[in-house]
Amino acid sequence: MRVFNYLGRFIWIALLCLLFNKANAQSETERDSLESLLPFANDLQRADILNGLANCFRSIDTTKAGNYARQAYALSNKLNYCKGKATSEIIIGILEKNQNNLVVAKQHYLTGLSLALKCKEPHAVSLAYHSLGNLAYMQGDYSKTMRYYIASVKISEQIGDFPRAARTYNNIGTLYMDLNNLQEAEVYYLRSLELYKGTKDELIVAEIENNLASIYKKNNYDLKALYHYSNALEVFRRLSNANDISSALHNIGLVYQSRKQFKKALPYFSEAYKIDVRMRNSTSLLLESSAMANTFLALGQMDSAIYYANLGLEIANRNPKLSESGEIYNTQAEIYLKLKNQAKADYFFKLKKQIDQSLIDNSKKTEIGFVATKFENERKEQKLKLMAKENEISQLKIAEQASAIERRNILLIATSVIIFFLLLLTGLIIFTFNLNKKNKLFELSSKAKSNMLQQINHEIRTPLNGIVGMSQLALESKTFSELKDYLTYIKLSSDELMFLLNNLITYLQLDRKEAYPVATPFDFLEALEELFRIYGFQCKHKGLLFNQMVYPGVPKQINADKQKLINMIQNLMSNAVKLCDKGVVKIEVKQSASRVKDGKRLSTLQISVIDEGPGLSEKEIKQIFKGAPQISNRANGFGIGLKNVKELCDLMKGHIEVISEKGVGSSFILEVEVEDLDRPEDKFKGKSGENTIGEHSKYQILVVEDNQLNQRLFAKILEKEGYQFVIADNGLKALSYLKEKSFDLILMDIRMPEMDGIEATHHIRTRDEFAMDRNIPILAVTAHDDAIEKKKCFDVGMNDYLTKPINKAILISKIEELLTSRAFK
Repeated sequence: MRVFNYLGRFIWIALLCLLFNKANAQSETERDSLESLLPFANDLQRADILNGLANCFRSIDTTKAGNYARQAYALSNKLNYCKGKATSEIIIGILEKNQNNLVVAKQHYLTGLSLALKCKEPHAVSLAYHSLGNLAYMQGDYSKTMRYYIASVKISEQIGDFPRAARTYNNIGTLYMDLNNLQEAEVYYLRSLELYKGTKDELIVAEIENNLASIYKKNNYDLKALYHYSNALEVFRRLSNANDISSALHNIGLVYQSRKQFKKALPYFSEAYKIDVRMRNSTSLLLESSAMANTFLALGQMDSAIYYANLGLEIANRNPKLSESGEIYNTQAEIYLKLKNQAKADYFFKLKKQIDQSLIDNSKKTEIGFVATKFENERKEQKLKLMAKENEISQLKIAEQASAIERRNILLIATSVIIFFLLLLTGLIIFTFNLNKKNKLFELSSKAKSNMLQQINHEIRTPLNGIVGMSQLALESKTFSELKDYLTYIKLSSDELMFLLNNLITYLQLDRKEAYPVATPFDFLEALEELFRIYGFQCKHKGLLFNQMVYPGVPKQINADKQKLINMIQNLMSNAVKLCDKGVVKIEVKQSASRVKDGKRLSTLQISVIDEGPGLSEKEIKQIFKGAPQISNRANGFGIGLKNVKELCDLMKGHIEVISEKGVGSSFILEVEVEDLDRPEDKFKGKSGENTIGEHSKYQILVVEDNQLNQRLFAKILEKEGYQFVIADNGLKALSYLKEKSFDLILMDIRMPEMDGIEATHHIRTRDEFAMDRNIPILAVTAHDDAIEKKKCFDVGMNDYLTKPINKAILISKIEELLTSRAFK
C-alpha cells in the first residue's frame, strides 16, 4: 500500500511536468526515482509514468524521450487506455516538431486530439490545441494559430488549468509581436503574468519578461530590453531547457547588434549557435546563422560572414516553408552588395520579398482580429453571467446576514441592559468608596493645614517678637551706641521676617501654578553684594566665618527673573547658616558655560553654597526637596524653603545637585542659564554710585504713593540723597502734576484709589498731551510680588520693578541707574 502511495505521488509530479511543458521541472534524482518505480507499478500506472518520463526528457535527451513515449503508446494501446494513448501521441508530435518534421508532428497532434476528445480528457485536449497552435505558428498560418490558441485557452480556463492558460496567452502575445501590434502583445503578456501571480513560478515569469523585453527592443528602449533579457537568461540557465537559453542569448545579441556593438553581440550569437547545433533546431539554426553572418559582415570579416550565410542558405533550401528563410536571404543580399555583385543581391532581395508577402496579408490580419474579438466578447459574456450568479448569491447572503444581525441585535440589547445595571452597581460602589476616601483625605488635609498654620504662627512670631522687643528697648535707650545696637537687631529680625514671608508667598504661587518666570534686566553683582552683606552679618552674629567668591567672567547685567533667582540663592544660604553651628559658610559664583542662541548671549551661572554643618545621609538627601519638616529642631522655616528651590529651579530649566557627608558638611550646587546683557562698552560708563548730592539736586522725581507712611519714607530717603521731589496721592493727581511741570523720573505705586499705577503709565505712554514725557523712566514700587502683575507693568511701559518693603540701597541704585541710562540716550 505504501509503494502505491509513492507511485501516485510521482505519477502526479510527472503529469504536472507534462502540463507545465517544462523539461527541468524534475531533478535528476526524481527522474531516477520514477524509473526505479516502473517495476513496482501496475500497467496503467506504468503508462502514465512512461509518458511523464518522456515529457521530462524531451528537451534533454530526445532519443530517450522518444523511446519512453513509444513504450507508453504501445502499452496504452495494448490496454486500450485512451488517455495514455492521447498523451503519448501529443508528446511524440512535440518531439517530431522539434526535429522539424512538421507534417508528421501534425498527424500525431490530430490523432492525440481525437483520442483526448473521445475519452473526454480536457487537459490533453487543451495541450493538443496548444501544440497545434505552435505548429501553425511555425508554418506562418497565423489565423489557424489564433484559432487553436483560443480553443486551448477556453478549455484551460473552464477546467481551472490557469498555468496552461497563462502559457497560451503568452504565445498569443508573441503572435501579436510578429504582427507588429505591440499594444495587443503587451495586453496578452500582462494577462499571462496576472494568471501566474502567487504561483512563484520563476520560469514562466522569466519567459514573459523575455517577451516584454522584445516589446521594449522594438520600441528602441535598448537598455530596458537588455535588463529584462539578462534577468530571463539568468533564470533560464538555472531552470529551463536549451531552447529558452538559446532564445535569450539570441535576443541579447540582437540588442547589441542594433546598438552597433558587434564585438559584444558575437559571444551571445556564438553560444546560441552551439546550443542550436546540439539541439538540431532548424529554425533557431537558420536565425543564428543569419545573425552570425550579419555580425561578421559588420566587423569586416567577409570570409566568416560568407561561411555562416551559406550554412543558413543550406538550411533554408532543406526547409523551404520556414518563414525565417527571409532573414538569410536578406543577409546574402547584403553580402553580395558588399562584393559589388548587384545581380546576385537583387536575386536574394526578390526571394526575401516573396517570403514577406507569403507570411500574411491584410485579410488574414482581419481574420485574426475577428477571432480574437469574438473570443474577448465571449469572455465578457461569461464574466457577466458569472457576475449575475455572484449577485444572486450575494443577495441570499445579505438576507441571511440581515436575519443573523436581527438575532444578534436582540442578544446585544439584552446583554447591554445587563451590563448597564452591572455598571450602575459598580459605579455606586466606586462612588461610595471615593467619597469615604475623600472624607479621609479632607480630614488629613485639614490636619496638615492646621499644623502648617501653627508652624507659620510660630515662625512669624519669632522675628516679630525681636522687632517689637528691640523697638521698645530702642525707645528707652540713653546712648547712640546702645540705640544703634538695638536698631541693628531690629534690621536683622526684619530681614528674617521678610525672608519668611517671601518664602510663603513663593510656596503659595507654586502651589497655585501661578509662579510664571518674568525676565527683567538687573544688576546681578549688586544683588549678590546685598545678599553677602545680610548673610555676612548673620554669620558674624552666630560666630561663623563667611567666605564669598565671585569668579571673573560672571556677568554684571543679566536678563532673568530676579525675584526667583535671588530667592533660590537666599534659601540655600539661609539653610547653610541655620544648620551650621561652627566653621565656615562659603558661597562661590562662576560662569560654567556660555553660548549664543537666536542672537542672544546666554551664560550658565553656577552658584555653590558650602557649609561645615552636620551633613546629610542618603535618605535625608532624597527627602529635603519634598517639603519635609526641617532636619533639626534648631532650624527655623516651614520646611518649604528647599522645596521652593527645587520647583523654581525646574521652572527656570535649571539644575540642582547635593553633595553631602554625614558629620563633614554639605554642598548645594545650583546651575541656571540666563541672558548676558554685558557689553564691551559698559566699562566706559561711569558708575551711578559716584554721583554726589550736588549732582542729585538737579533731578526732579515724582513720587506716586497713597500710603502716608510710605510717602514719608520716600521723602526722607530722597531728601537725604539730595533729590528734588513731589508727592502725588494717586495716578490722577500724578497726571495733573505732569501737565504742570517736567520730571526726570517717576516712582509709581500700583494699587491706588481713583487711578492705579498701570492706568496712569498707560496714559503717559500713549496720550498726546504727555508726548514730552513719553520716555520718562518709570520705576514700579509695589507690595505685590506677583509674576502676572510684574508682566503687566513691563507690558504697559514701565522700566523697572521693586517690591516693598524697600531696601534703601537698592532703591537708590535703581534711581541712579535709570537716570544715568536716560542721560546717555
